[in-house]
Amino acid sequence: MWVALPLCLLSALLATEGSSMSYTGKLCLEPKNCEPGPFSLTFPHNVTVRANIACCDTDGCNAGAIPVPTVSSVPNGRQCPSILRAGPYHWNEKDVLACTGTEDHCVVESGIFFFGHIKMRNTAAGCGSPGACVKRVLVKKYAKGMPEILSHAKCFPAPRASGGIGEP
Repeated sequence: MWVALPLCLLSALLATEGSSMSYTGKLCLEPKNCEPGPFSLTFPHNVTVRANIACCDTDGCNAGAIPVPTVSSVPNGRQCPSILRAGPYHWNEKDVLACTGTEDHCVVESGIFFFGHIKMRNTAAGCGSPGACVKRVLVKKYAKGMPEILSHAKCFPAPRASGGIGEP
């Protein structure tokens, strides 16, 4: 049985780790899956995710394009615990990452990410912009064919570099 989904999604995603992968997509979704952006995340070894998401509910409202957020390389005096495990790859057992630009929150998340037919477990901790704090434990579809199933998602203000690391 075919069911019309009430919202349109327009997403732009840029992920970098040495090379970059970008995606711009348009699809329909249920309102519970709409978590508007923009947000940026930085993990160890300069792995970054920048996303912008817009949801709308009128005909043709997702016809345009949206930009991915820019990320500054200027340190902001805050720091977060950092770790990155994606599939069989593992960087940093537990380290500290200096935050930059508007990324003034610590983000810790784990779950499963699908990239087409590839299923990858991931655990990540690093710096994020305030918009990254909307990510919740649920199935999310930010891009067609690339759902993310978070089993753990936590976000808290990043402490100053002179303070201790950890959740307040």
